[in-house]
Amino acid sequence: MSLGRPFALLWSAAALSNLGDGVRVAAFPLLAAQLTANPVVIASVAAAEFLPWVLFGPFAGSLVDRLPNLRVMLFVNAVRAVVIGGVSVAVVTGTMSVPLLVVAAVAYGVGETLYDTANSTVVPALVPLDRLERANGRLSVAETSSNEFIGPVLGAALFGLLAWSPFAVHAGALLVSVLLLSALSRQSPRRAVLEEESTDQPGVLVAVRHLLRDPVQRTITAATAVIAAVDTAWFAILVVYAARVLEVPPSAYGLLLAVGGVGGIAGGVLVDRISARLGVVPVLVSAMLACAVSQLAIGLTASAWVAGAALAVSSAAFAVWNVQGLSVRQRRSPSVMLGRLTSVHRTTVAAMSGIGGLLGGVAAEAYSVRAPFLIGFPVLVVAAVVLAVALAGRQDL
Repeated sequence: MSLGRPFALLWSAAALSNLGDGVRVAAFPLLAAQLTANPVVIASVAAAEFLPWVLFGPFAGSLVDRLPNLRVMLFVNAVRAVVIGGVSVAVVTGTMSVPLLVVAAVAYGVGETLYDTANSTVVPALVPLDRLERANGRLSVAETSSNEFIGPVLGAALFGLLAWSPFAVHAGALLVSVLLLSALSRQSPRRAVLEEESTDQPGVLVAVRHLLRDPVQRTITAATAVIAAVDTAWFAILVVYAARVLEVPPSAYGLLLAVGGVGGIAGGVLVDRISARLGVVPVLVSAMLACAVSQLAIGLTASAWVAGAALAVSSAAFAVWNVQGLSVRQRRSPSVMLGRLTSVHRTTVAAMSGIGGLLGGVAAEAYSVRAPFLIGFPVLVVAAVVLAVALAGRQDL
């Protein structure tokens, strides 16, 4: 069943934005490595992109709830096109430096907090509430395919030809997305922009209190934070695990990740059917248990084939979890507070991801490279049981 032309415009704009993100995921570290050989400095460029979620995320939601959401997305992508275009110009002119690249990464990351938050508030205005899983699943597919397949491959290939070209392509993709969002804004301004509900709303603390008082959203956010911390703990050292245990050469590591991406796409495609058949709570509990079992399988195997299959299952489960959790939040949140609730959720998850990554590295160093995989399994199983008990019998999901 079609989700309508307005959603098709939104999906196309999201696909192009994510394509640019995928190009940047490959091109930014390649450019950083060209500018310096210091691994800590190179890693700081990647970290700079995630820092804004921790520092600026809650305020992004407050801004989105006060401003017309499509206009926020239009403005952000236009500014991000200028930022990324500036990187391309700096590379061409030979004026690029690591500090300038870090500034560009932070600026882009701030824009991402606004764009992603605003995007989550547009979807409920464009599709019926009973089709949110399908709509969010389609957006998840666009994100995964662009970020993990097409974008990185394209970004690396373009950088190898002309170092400035991936950034120029990224900027162009963002500008086309601006045109699509502009068309969407003209076509359905009342439904998507929600101007009449966007002014004089309370601040971030009100959203925090609302989340804490809602047992469903509180539970899902806490469970998502646990999954994010455990998942990042092992993913942060996966490249080391792949080389030492799985004996995967560097040239094949990208292929291993791509196999995982296949699972993410499958999860995004199937989530609405799975949810309709099983129900929200069984889907969430099953997804968490699938994450647990898949990472245990990776941690116990020495076979790249088994690890690849487990990565696919993990990515599929993570996609299902994210889509189902987002759909529940969209249904349960007041429209005037959805931006802030989304940003509080995302900020919590981003902070726990950072902590999980650090703890994973510490565990791998202190015990063994298998430790982050094995430690996370009982944590997720216990969390799944707590989730099932906390949401048992809920009919308002």
